[in-house]
Amino acid sequence: MESILQLYQLAMVMLPVYGFVSLRKRIRYGGLSKKRAALRYAGMVFAPMLAYAAVFLLSIGVETVMDVNLASEEIARSFPLAIALGLVVWLVSVMVFAVGMCFVRGAADAVAPKQ
Repeated sequence: MESILQLYQLAMVMLPVYGFVSLRKRIRYGGLSKKRAALRYAGMVFAPMLAYAAVFLLSIGVETVMDVNLASEEIARSFPLAIALGLVVWLVSVMVFAVGMCFVRGAADAVAPKQ
């Protein structure tokens, strides 16, 4: 279970950067609107939190049914902190993405004449 926590932490660091770069590129070259990119970005950064919570709760469920200790006491104690920090990362990264999208010109913006 400790390795899953480390994978979750790595995903919470890497996915916001990857999503920002890839979605900005798709906006610039006309593949995606800013609104849809913002929704995809929010979902992309939220997905590791959802997956970690599901795996943790599944391990707790297996532990109660089968008397097998999958999640140690330390992992159980760190679960609320990991989710809270994930929410902070999600909130900050979505705000940074929204501000960053204000400065990105899409393909539709470049073609349309300025008035």
